[in-house]
Amino acid sequence: MPGFYMSNFEGMMNPGPNGAYMLALPMPPTTPIPLFDAEDDTGKFVKAMAMKRDKVLGKNILAATDYYTAEEVAETFKKVKPEAGGAFMTIDKDTYKGFMAKAGMPDFAQQEMYENMAFMHDYGYFGKKSLDESLDLTNGQLLDEKPTTLADFIGKSRKWKDLK
Repeated sequence: MPGFYMSNFEGMMNPGPNGAYMLALPMPPTTPIPLFDAEDDTGKFVKAMAMKRDKVLGKNILAATDYYTAEEVAETFKKVKPEAGGAFMTIDKDTYKGFMAKAGMPDFAQQEMYENMAFMHDYGYFGKKSLDESLDLTNGQLLDEKPTTLADFIGKSRKWKDLK
């Protein structure tokens, strides 16, 4: 099961009123989010599952590099792109759904997206399961290659290539 796509942040991290980039979501800043670089890491997980079939049969593989809190996402963005800034803000349901409406999303999809974000804090993206079994690189349990970190993703993002 893939984690939350890091590429989602390319549409979510936008300049705020003062020009600094901001992430605004309907969740507390301490909400853990399992992040996954679908473009670069899908093959790493598929290869591992194909090559180590006996170890993964009957198991749920949680494809993510790590859990980052919503606040850590903004802080990491600011570290990688210091001139662009980076801050997190918790917003309410109506504000979040308003952003979705402006993007042309229908009401039912706005509600589903809101619930996905709002309930992540209480119930967890993966039901608050650990990523240890899926990421045990030291024992070669599954992955042979390290998945992309959030900092690496931000640094290589084509959308943010001109930001410093």
